[in-house]
Amino acid sequence: MTNQATLLETISKCASKMNSITGDWMLFGGAAMALHGLSDSPVSDIDVVSSVDSVKSLADKFVLNNQADCVSERFRSSILLKLNDGPIPVEIMGGFEVFNQHFWEPVHPVGYDTILVLGEPVNLASRSRLREIFELCGREKDLIRVQKL
Repeated sequence: MTNQATLLETISKCASKMNSITGDWMLFGGAAMALHGLSDSPVSDIDVVSSVDSVKSLADKFVLNNQADCVSERFRSSILLKLNDGPIPVEIMGGFEVFNQHFWEPVHPVGYDTILVLGEPVNLASRSRLREIFELCGREKDLIRVQKL
């Protein structure tokens, strides 16, 4: 199976789980870049952001443990779930925040378009929303992605 086929299958499985709980979620990061056709390198993981309550409901329904560890000085989530839905890891973050100069700035699932991936609705961060998130994150790889947008 090609990386693209594996990516689409994993995103579809993740979306199915998210949609069974809530519509309050959004795919972003490298996987979103790939779905927008702006990346030709393999996707190393799939990032999803949602509300804390929605991610807690997902954890309860699928018996998943919170793996938020508060080790990063730049990123944090109240709840972090890791799905094993295929060879590409999936991270679902509830209450995701990025440290921006002097305060923590929340990243909410807003500014997305809903597309179909293998028949499953996926809330894909728009290009402008991706730009906002990548600029906020500010790492070298994020700033390279901003240039592609």
